[in-house]
Amino acid sequence: MTFLLRYLPLALLMSCAFLTSSKSLALNCWTQWLDRDNPSGTGDWEPLPDFLKEGYKICRNPSSVRARTKVAHVNAQSAGQKITLNAQIGFICKNSDQGNRGYCYDYEVSFLCSCPVQNCWTSWKDIDDPTGVGDYEHLSHLSKIDSEVCPNPSQIRCRTKTGLISYKKSGQKVTCTAKEGFSCRNSDQGPGRCCLDYEISVLCPCKPRYCWSRWIDFDNPSGVGDFEYLPHLAKIHSDVCANPTQIRCRTVYGKVDSKLTGETVACGTKYGFECRNSKQSDRRCQDYEASFFCPCSN
Repeated sequence: MTFLLRYLPLALLMSCAFLTSSKSLALNCWTQWLDRDNPSGTGDWEPLPDFLKEGYKICRNPSSVRARTKVAHVNAQSAGQKITLNAQIGFICKNSDQGNRGYCYDYEVSFLCSCPVQNCWTSWKDIDDPTGVGDYEHLSHLSKIDSEVCPNPSQIRCRTKTGLISYKKSGQKVTCTAKEGFSCRNSDQGPGRCCLDYEISVLCPCKPRYCWSRWIDFDNPSGVGDFEYLPHLAKIHSDVCANPTQIRCRTVYGKVDSKLTGETVACGTKYGFECRNSKQSDRRCQDYEASFFCPCSN
């Protein structure tokens, strides 16, 4: 355990994951993996109140907690020991509860806390030209066709596309607001004058950064086949999320893409990878591994 960890700023102790809903975009952050105790004495104690008392930068009411063995990083709930794991309590493993095993493993924990949403400026957008009645860069339309643009940005910037001059210095009568976007009407510019061509950038919650997980080979093609089942892998591997946006599947030997092996397999973001021996011409699957595209874990 590194002594300085407990005094680092909260932002440096957290890896971020975005949670979206139809109403808002919230940002929750997993703290770094923390280990304040060793399984000597009565057991391994990683309770939330003790972390707070000892000065660790952790929220008082985390929404979730996860735990794993410090060696091999096995999910605590799959380690075969009797434990307590609760967001309000933290983690507890008592040596006396382990029966013939004798001692608890050494565990580490991570807490899920809410943290401020970071904002980012979008790239400059120009979907209209000053032909017809003017130049319009309306947010109501932009947010529907461009995933980078949020419907309710906190700020907006407007400038000419040529010369990159702020709308305030363009000498033209325009409107530039974070609520509606940008508009310039040719009829407002005086006799014989037209709007210049403008572009806008808005300040929105930053999009999460995604990373490919390590290649994971949990199962072997014995029994009925080879199964790299996502719901299970997400519980035991910290870099695998429950809802990845992409998946890659390949053979362990030769690293051949699952689409090119000639075997009947399924490789999808909902369940992970599946190959059944009964569906293969030789009645046996090759050994496969999978990788998932998830919000970066650190």
